[in-house]
Amino acid sequence: MPNKPFDFPEFEPLDAVEMERIYNGFCYVIKSIAEKRLDIDSNKLFISKPVIYDIIERVEKRRVYFHIFHKGMEMGELNECSLYCFWLLKLCPFYYENAKNGEINHVLAFYIFISILSSIAELREKTFTLTEEKYRNLYYAFRYRDLSKEAIMALAESLVY
Repeated sequence: MPNKPFDFPEFEPLDAVEMERIYNGFCYVIKSIAEKRLDIDSNKLFISKPVIYDIIERVEKRRVYFHIFHKGMEMGELNECSLYCFWLLKLCPFYYENAKNGEINHVLAFYIFISILSSIAELREKTFTLTEEKYRNLYYAFRYRDLSKEAIMALAESLVY
């Protein structure tokens, strides 16, 4: 296995068509969650396209990282969801006029996290349950704590069993 940086090819960004496809799917999920879970008019939700593009590229780079440094291991849906949520919390690509201090980013990241984990658990015929206390604690962590990528990934793995 190569061990010198110049032995690896440089990361090639996604082509414009693929980036736009992922972006559109991402926006569909966001708007759906905003409307169904938060009763937000998605037409009033501003989504920064350049920031979302940056997030998509960062997740794709991490996919390559998993492949290289974990000997061909794929990132997996739980880790991918976790990474998207991490970058949403960090880069705050959403704006909603009625939300205070960018809170919409934390709320959307939280609901994306629990919605996707719930869907993944259902597809895998596994369990995903949050007691009221765990729900509040998890939201508090997303809103106020400094969560690392790895911490969010560990949370995802521990919640789907």
